[in-house]
Amino acid sequence: MRSKIPGMNMYYASKYGDNIFIQLSTLPDKKTFIATTDQAIPLKMDPETLEQEGMLTWEDDLTCVMGITHAKTLKDGTQISYCQNKAMTNTINVFKIDPKTPLKRELIGSFETKHLAYGHSFGLTEDHVIILEQPIVFDFLGMTAGKPMMQDLLLEKGETTKIHVMKIADGTKQTFDTGIWSINMHTGNSYVDTDGSLVLESQAYENPVVDPFSIVDFDRLNDITKITSTKVGAKFLKYSMNLEKGTINVKEHMSIENGNLDLPMYNQKYNGVKNCYTYLTSMWQPEVIDEHYGFSIYKYDSCKGKVAGTWKQDQTVVQEANFVPNPHGRNEDDGYILTQTYNFMTKKSALTVINPVTMKTVNEYAAPFAIPVGIHSAYFPKSMSDIM
Repeated sequence: MRSKIPGMNMYYASKYGDNIFIQLSTLPDKKTFIATTDQAIPLKMDPETLEQEGMLTWEDDLTCVMGITHAKTLKDGTQISYCQNKAMTNTINVFKIDPKTPLKRELIGSFETKHLAYGHSFGLTEDHVIILEQPIVFDFLGMTAGKPMMQDLLLEKGETTKIHVMKIADGTKQTFDTGIWSINMHTGNSYVDTDGSLVLESQAYENPVVDPFSIVDFDRLNDITKITSTKVGAKFLKYSMNLEKGTINVKEHMSIENGNLDLPMYNQKYNGVKNCYTYLTSMWQPEVIDEHYGFSIYKYDSCKGKVAGTWKQDQTVVQEANFVPNPHGRNEDDGYILTQTYNFMTKKSALTVINPVTMKTVNEYAAPFAIPVGIHSAYFPKSMSDIM
């Protein structure tokens, strides 16, 4: 519940409850488990009991009023992320965290933005951080005044998405204007293409009339007349940037008419290397609720430019799919897909294991009770050697 008393929402943002943080992750020491959301300070968690252990205390002087949910990691274990600050100007601060000092953020570089820029994810290669400055802004004063969070995320319909590419080595930056209005919540892989261009693959919402956050409004989810109409302009895109010429090309990989096309996953062995297969979860795509209603997981082959397979079960909804690579596998799609499912007919939840080659169910492990389907999920290997 949001308070209408000025300043109270900012106060409670520094506290924590049961449902604020949306992604379980670790700091680069792989020992400190945290729950993150788009604020600057994560919540410490016990991975065994799932008990909350209080807000994390950073051991640095980096000032931020917001953060992002999804950090990324370089091959040497260094974690990369960014946060936003509002002072005399609005800035994005890109930082790195050494595994040996997991509570200390080291600034790579900063740059100013027109608004207090909302961010959720970004792209990363061994040399560059790729940040999307999108036409959705955070109304900091509105939150302070007590406005509900959904009303604090404002769509700037006359603006376009900018992509900032920062060198990890020295913090220098190039900016590219995509020329299109889009909201990119979750990124896929980033790599250098065969022609030398820097590539960022990402899902996108391109309908400026429909707020993509409204998809998960309870008022909408509880109304059967609204849940079948989700025209958010869902696409899977490839952004190619020529760093020498300063040009950008945007290519549409895939799109759907209704519902979202989000949460791109791929074999993490291919981080920063050109890959073919991306697995995308589509929620609320069917426009009719009948015995065949359900969410889908698509396997998209960017090398051949087509959908290579689809997983779907009648009367079954899913949340984020995780690709677990075979540590000894030689093929890109050698591994398993793990996802949490809920079946409306049996009223049971399960951990469902899918074969990425055939996109068929391998097995289902029933949960002892029904579990609400959310958005995010996470897979943690025993060690990075299990992946790399």
